[in-house]
Amino acid sequence: MASEQEMLSTIKVNAYQQIQYLQSLPLKPSYSIDGQSVSHAELQDRIKVFRETIEWCDKQSSASQPFEFISQGFT
Repeated sequence: MASEQEMLSTIKVNAYQQIQYLQSLPLKPSYSIDGQSVSHAELQDRIKVFRETIEWCDKQSSASQPFEFISQGFT
């Protein structure tokens, strides 16, 4: 069974790969033909979702890491 960190890492890698693929597609204007519309603006929305997924993975990863507070007491 994969650990939580391994799953987060896999999700991030997959999201990066999807972003690279989507960015490699040529940008075209949105158009409608014979009552069927093709929206290339959705492409940018999908890229945004993958970037948000990567940010979420980063937050989850950092939240599960041990941390310490450095403090100093005075008398």
